[in-house]
Amino acid sequence: ALAGFNAATPDPPSGRIVRENGRPVPNGILLAHASMDAFSRLPAPSADDQQRAVREAARIAHAFGFTGLKDAYTFAAEARAYQAVDRAGDLNLWVATCLASSETPNETYGSGAPIDVARLTRLSDEVKSTHVLTRFAKIILDGVPTPARTAAMLHPYLPDANGVIGSGMLHVDPELLKRDLIALDRAGFTVKMHAAGDRSVREGLDAIAAARRANGRSGLRHELAHAGFVSPEDLPRFKELDAVAESSPTIWFPSP
Repeated sequence: ALAGFNAATPDPPSGRIVRENGRPVPNGILLAHASMDAFSRLPAPSADDQQRAVREAARIAHAFGFTGLKDAYTFAAEARAYQAVDRAGDLNLWVATCLASSETPNETYGSGAPIDVARLTRLSDEVKSTHVLTRFAKIILDGVPTPARTAAMLHPYLPDANGVIGSGMLHVDPELLKRDLIALDRAGFTVKMHAAGDRSVREGLDAIAAARRANGRSGLRHELAHAGFVSPEDLPRFKELDAVAESSPTIWFPSP
């Protein structure tokens, strides 16, 4: 209610406001872009809030014996919080920040414009510190293989409750992604691509292949994050391209 969601709020084009038992009132669960809509209505956390979160993340990591982590989706304010805590001498943790390709969350879902690599390079140089490694970038290629059915698949999903059959969606045009990967690889960024469906995994591998052809073997091991669904013919390409399947399939289980 505080975010402005009510019985009359329509579902966004790619997402759903979950309602139960035939009632129109939202139950609090927001899928895909509906959650982004909610985040966009929240007040931004302060710099102190961000720094407290960094210290708490470090405490949790150390409690499990971890001395380093990669933040998979880092906006500028979060990167600056890591740097501030590090400069205060309180980080005691190696952190790699995958800098968001856009500072506006919804723009990361296929704005149609090339990534501003010069902006990312300036930000990377600005926010790095002794324990904060910043030459990493994040691109969102598709959605998720949940009831939202937004992960991009090579073959259709089973029909949903309304009988609708789809195969998800790609957020980035394949040719644009190739150009972005070539530019980021050339600038020294290791790129983590959210790719939950087998179609988006193929798109990501094709982009890495384009970067290898254009730039040679840079030594940067670009990542397909999640990669819970991979076509058998694409499996050998991970080794051929020295690409990483950063797999976390259990977070999408069960799946439609």
